[in-house]
Amino acid sequence: MEPLALLVLAVPIAVIAGVAITVGRSRDRKRAAWGAAALRLGLVAEESATSLRGWIDGFTVSVTRGESGRETLVEVDGRGRIDRRLRVAPRRSGGAAALPPVGDPAFDRAVALEGEGMAVIAALAPETRDRLASAASIHGARVEDGRIFLRAPWVFEDPAELARLVTTAAALAALLGAEGASRDRLVRAALRDTAPGVRAAVIRLLAEAGGEVPIEALVDDDAAVRASARSAAGEGAAARLRACVESDGRPAALRARALSVLVADGLAAAEARRAIDAAISSGDTALCREAIVATGALGGPDAREILSRLARDPSAEVAAAVADAYGASGDRESESPLLAILARWEPLVKRAAARALGRVGGAAAVEPLLALSRGLLADPEVKRAARAALEEIRSRLDPEGAGRLALSEPPPEAGRLTIPAKEGGELSRAECEGEEDGKDGDVREDPRRNARDGAAD
Repeated sequence: MEPLALLVLAVPIAVIAGVAITVGRSRDRKRAAWGAAALRLGLVAEESATSLRGWIDGFTVSVTRGESGRETLVEVDGRGRIDRRLRVAPRRSGGAAALPPVGDPAFDRAVALEGEGMAVIAALAPETRDRLASAASIHGARVEDGRIFLRAPWVFEDPAELARLVTTAAALAALLGAEGASRDRLVRAALRDTAPGVRAAVIRLLAEAGGEVPIEALVDDDAAVRASARSAAGEGAAARLRACVESDGRPAALRARALSVLVADGLAAAEARRAIDAAISSGDTALCREAIVATGALGGPDAREILSRLARDPSAEVAAAVADAYGASGDRESESPLLAILARWEPLVKRAAARALGRVGGAAAVEPLLALSRGLLADPEVKRAARAALEEIRSRLDPEGAGRLALSEPPPEAGRLTIPAKEGGELSRAECEGEEDGKDGDVREDPRRNARDGAAD
């Protein structure tokens, strides 16, 4: 045979031999990797290390290469521990789930659910949702008939990666198979789940099943959750909140929150007033303070009478809370009682009254606030609060700087009531033309303004 012909035959033979050697080496690496993974996981390698079987945390685990031999399939059998009514699959683009979203946006985008609503949501704690959504996105995780299925579209040659996939499936089984009755787990979810949408969904499920909505759900930080809880509780929501406020056995923070929600969410006014009376007479300072703020929010003659009475309370904290309530109410008629509170000696009370006057005070508040903004011996925090209040009043009464009340760095034109910045941060009135140096604090008419006014007349 000619040398050229021999060469033509030799090349493909060499290529085929090379491919066979490569395939053989790859097969050997895969067998070695699967054998090593079996040792790591405590499983048994079967059929020349092409499949692994055994137990992990009480679950039966099976790892195979699929019918094509080009993929890795993991199955964890959790029947008896995982609720068989739960069915989970990756959400396909445009596909619809049999159950409505659970309220966790990231999870709802990744996973489609089927099954009984109560059983499904009870099994899906925050960590479970996170892991299941990740596994569904990456490995097409499915849950069906109490079993978990994961798939990788290749055969692993790295034992660590294969062990990681199997461990992921086993961890999911442990989370989905957590002990506890569905109702108990739902109650925990209503109180502690990190996703507000899930808490709202759980509350609806509990109500549909005839369960009582936890009082904590009625005072949830999320408005949508509170609305769902109120809807589920029906007409008795306000009465339950009021009973919580009146209950000495409840934590003070929960009682205060119940009172705040009862008033802020505009529930039954009669229940709110009864709750306020109970909180004020409770003897708990924090609860009493919350009741005072709630009284201001309610408004009306009754609220003014209550606040007026409490303003004379010997407790500085109570008087300060009354001042805060006046300020929060935005009621201009609060200026007179606030000036009386401002005259008390306690710095805490003075600061609160100054803050409130900044919100509702008028010209009558300027003189006493100016007095508090001066003096080397005055409380620094009180001085700062008084100065801030004066600035608020100025911006409200004289937004254009027309001369009624002005704050300025340089000395202003004579005749204006001013609060210029002086060395050391003290506040004073500017001197008018014609005043002697050093005579500070008298308010006189500006002759130029009088002339302008006369010409106008």
